[in-house]
Formats: sequence, structure tokens, C-alpha cells
Amino acid sequence: MFIKIIKFSSKVFIPILLLTMGAAYTIFICSMEKHQTLLSSIGYQLVEKGDDHISQNLQPVLRDLTLYALSHVTWDIYHGDINQRVEDTFSDLSYNRRNYSVISYLDKDGMEIFRVDYHDGSPRIVTKDKLRLKANRKYFKEGIKLKLNELYISPMRISPERVAGIDSHQAFLHLVSPVVDGDGCNIGVFVIDLLSTHLLERLSEIPSGTGSTMMLLDENGQCLVGTTLQSGQAVKSELGATSFDKANPAEWDLVNATDEGQILTQKGMFTFKKIDFNSVIESATRLRGAHDVPQWKLVVWTPKMEFEKVSDALLEELALYSGAFLLAVMILLLILARHRTQRAMAEEMVLRQIQSNQRFVPKEFLGLLHKGGLTEINISDNVERPMTTLFTDIRSYTKISEGMSSGQVLKFLNAYYQVLDPIIIKNGGFIDAFIGDAVMALFPNGADGAIQSAIEIKRALDSFRYKGADGSPIRIGSGFGLHCGDVTIGTVGTDRRMQTTAIGDAVNLAARIESSTKLYGVNIIVSGGVRDLLSETNTFHIRLIDRVRVKGKQEVVKLYEVFDADSPDKLRCKIENQKLFDAAMRHYREGNFETALSEFRKYKDVCSDDPLPDIFIKRCNTMMRVPPGDGWTGVSTV
Repeated sequence: MFIKIIKFSSKVFIPILLLTMGAAYTIFICSMEKHQTLLSSIGYQLVEKGDDHISQNLQPVLRDLTLYALSHVTWDIYHGDINQRVEDTFSDLSYNRRNYSVISYLDKDGMEIFRVDYHDGSPRIVTKDKLRLKANRKYFKEGIKLKLNELYISPMRISPERVAGIDSHQAFLHLVSPVVDGDGCNIGVFVIDLLSTHLLERLSEIPSGTGSTMMLLDENGQCLVGTTLQSGQAVKSELGATSFDKANPAEWDLVNATDEGQILTQKGMFTFKKIDFNSVIESATRLRGAHDVPQWKLVVWTPKMEFEKVSDALLEELALYSGAFLLAVMILLLILARHRTQRAMAEEMVLRQIQSNQRFVPKEFLGLLHKGGLTEINISDNVERPMTTLFTDIRSYTKISEGMSSGQVLKFLNAYYQVLDPIIIKNGGFIDAFIGDAVMALFPNGADGAIQSAIEIKRALDSFRYKGADGSPIRIGSGFGLHCGDVTIGTVGTDRRMQTTAIGDAVNLAARIESSTKLYGVNIIVSGGVRDLLSETNTFHIRLIDRVRVKGKQEVVKLYEVFDADSPDKLRCKIENQKLFDAAMRHYREGNFETALSEFRKYKDVCSDDPLPDIFIKRCNTMMRVPPGDGWTGVSTV
């Protein structure tokens, strides 16, 4: 029982397990894709926030640059009139714009002609003796080439030392506007040194909520601010201290290849966008930037660890719920399997009981009574219906059983019955009764199956050999009688003891016909009623052998021999001389005994193994000695 429970549970559980695993995998993949889409969207949002942050911080500076480059104080400076109004103007500008570390004017040769330093919250006008030549600085070289409607933003400069009271390792941008005379010729440049450290720090502080960090890379792959990757590890980047392109060459090549996009590598997700300084300049001043503007890239890095955390948490959750579900399913299956096994065992026990009962009362018999089992049968139950009855018994049974013990006789009969039963079942019949060496079988569905059973049984018995008491093989001969008609089947006995039975004239006549096979010396005899029920009369080899009246009955019955089971030579002889035999029988029935005698003798000469000619030759001689008179009908009494 335990093994059956395990087998059933496994048979059902394995498909459920596979389906659950498939569903869990699908949920995992969909959830990870959804999370990846979310992180991707957040990455793009952060890049846009960073871009807006830089633009918003640069636009006021660009507007100041444009405004003061064209102001009256600028003309005063270039005309050498550095008065108190000029100093107050730029001192106030430096004080209010604390991230302007230096505000300066340079002439066309690169010499400073005016400069204000932001000194720890106290702007200071630099004296002439401390003004410096800046002709070799890139921002001057690019700025002096600008046209009136252009501005220049320099690359980020990382200060390695204290400048104007500012701590070392600070980031600076030089924003430059040309200063032109009335003829539109450049006479110098206006420069604002923008302290960008706070801008960059605030850029890295933009909240992501997903573990993502923002990096700002210059055109050389230098990480200006943010967290970069070194040897696969996250490292907080000092200003200019790390080189993204060297630490992550594969990622840098992909990021540097296009202006914006998103890539997914073994190190995580990188969302990037180029900072378009020309757009920033145009939106702030309606001017345009110089060609050589910085090429910064904003990069939002979402570490692979963020995906793995979600993946691990999701796997853990799926494993928990799937495990709980499978455990519940397994427990339920075990309960169902136990219940099913117990029910199957009970059904098997009932089936065995039914099969055991059917060995005593055939299920076909119960079916004819419209009963489902023995418990439903009452002593008065019966039904009458037309069917074909077959009787058969063993020839010379007494002689065969001589010398056998009772046990040996039973063993012999059982072996004999084992030959008959499957053939009868196969052809639509069932054995109703075992009567010593005789068997009665009923065929509810016509006569063809009954005749076919008789033929097959005869052939099977011809090859059947059973060793007798002395060890010698026993050859079994048998006769078959078949008749059709109404048969009443039911039960007889008492309330305590009853048995099934089939009764009726059809049954009695079938038994009498079987007995007549010994008289005629043939194996299978059927009544005219059986012959008339055949679906096709030429299905079997049949010949009329007599017309009889049973003692005590007035009905005349035609007897036919079915000789399909004869030996091949005997069968061929009967077929080839069928017309001669039928002619002799016709003369006999008509009372032409001399002619019939002559025909039977002719037939006897060609079919010497056929016992029927001798019977009718004897009858013809008797009738010729003692004529039957005018009432002769060719009917004999059996």
C-alpha cells in the first residue's frame, strides 16, 4: 500500500513540480525584466537631473559673463579708468557670487589689467604689481579668437595648490567672453574663474534611491566626481584622482562612442549623456559656444550588486512560496493517494469477489436477469427470451474415466472445460451448466456464434491430448447439438440455497439433438431453426440429414449436419458429392426407396468414411420389406 501511495503521489507530483518550477522561473524572469526596466528608467531620470543641475548652475554665470563684458565698467577698465565705482561693482559681484574665485580682464596680449580675487569671503582688488601675464593659458588663446556672439568654456582645471586662499584640489572652470571695441575688433577678454567644486559635489549628492551613483567624466575619461570602478570595486573618486577609461576600458569605449545611451555589462548598468555646453550657452545668453568646448559625459552607474540583491531576494521569496506550495501539494497528494489507494484496494476486493462469484454464476447470466451482482438476485427472478442452446459431451466418457481416481477425473474434466470456455466466450456465448462430462452453453445473440463455437471446439479437441492414468494420451471425441427457441433463465432453490438454471423445450430439444449425434455418427447437428437464423446460409457447410419428431411432441424438426470440422479429405468428399447425397435424401423422403437405395450406394462408393449412407441403406431395405403405406412423410421418431 505504501509503495502504491508513493507511486501515485510521484506520478502527480512530478508534473506539478515541473509546472511550479516553470511558473517560478517565468515570474523570476518577468520580475527581473520589470526591475531592470525600472532601474533603466531611474538611470535616465538621474542623467536628466544631473544635466539640469549643471545647466542651472552655469546659466547665471554665463549671463553675468555676457552682461559685464558689455557693461560701462568694462570700458572704464580698458580706458585705464579704474575708479571706485569699478572696484565696488566687481567687489560686490565677487562677494555675491562666492563661487567666482577670480574675476579678471586681460588685454589682447594676455596681460591682466584688472583682477578681483575672492579671498575667504572678503573680495580683494589685486594691485597692479601683482597682475600677471596669462598669454600662454589656453583659455586666453581660445578666448582672444572669439567673435562678438561667442563664449568659451574651458576644460575643468584641478588646482594642485592653494590659490587665492582656496584649498588645494579644487575644480575650476574658466568662462571667457571677448571684449571688442567700436569697430568690432577684439581688445581683450573678460574671464570668470568658476569654482566648480560645490557644483560637482552637489551633483554626486542627487538622490537615486536605488544604490546608483553619478559620475562626471571629461573628454579623456577622467572621473571629475562620483564613484568609479577599480578592479570591479566601487571607489569614491577624488577630483581628478581616478581615470575611468583605464579602470574600465570596455565600458569607456561604449560610453565614448555615442552621445547618450545605456549599456549593461558584467559590472552593472551604465546610463550616460553628453553635456551639451553649446545648448547651455544658447539657452542662457542666446549666444553660441566656441568650437572647442568641453566634452563631458554624465554617467549613472547602477552596480551589478543592485540586480543581484533583487535577484537573491526574489529567489528567496519564490523558493519560500514555491516550497510552501509544493509542501502543501505533497501533503494533499499523500492524503489523496492514501484515500485513492484504500478505495482502489476496496474496489479490487469487490472486483475479486465479483469475479469469484462469476465463476459460479456467469456475468452474462446476471446481465440477462438485469442484475448487477448476486446480492440482487431473488429466488423468483426469471426472464424468457429467444437464444441458441448448445449441448456437447464427451464420447466414450465412461471408458476414458475408467482407471482414474476421482481426483484425476476432476483434473481431466477441468482441463477439458478449459478448452471449451474461451472459445464459447469469444463467440458471444457463456457456459450455463457443467453436467458431468456434458456442457450446456447459451448464445443470446444469434446462431452464427454457436455454430462457430462447435466447429472451433471440435478442431481444438482433435489436437488436444491428455495423458490417462497409464500415461498414454487420450483422444477426445465429442458431439454437439444446437437448437434455438425461447429459454427461461432464472433461479431455483430456497431462500437459504439457490442456483441458476435455464429451462424450456428449446433446451430439452438441444439435448436430444446432441444425443442423436451418436445415432447418426456425426459430430455437429443443428436444428432447422438454427439454420434459418444464420446471417448467411453459405457461411458454413451444412446438409439436411433427417426430419424427426421427438417422442411426446408433434412438431417435426429438420436436422442438419455441419461438417466444417471434418478432416480435409472427408470434407472435400462431402462437398464434391453434396448433390448426389441430397438427391438420395429427396427420394427417401418421397418414398422412392429403390431409387434412394441406389443413390445411397453410389454415394457410399465415393464417400466410404461417411456413416450416413449405411443408416439410410438399412432404412430403405426395411421400408422395401415392410412398406410404410400412404401416410409416409419421411419423418422419423427420436
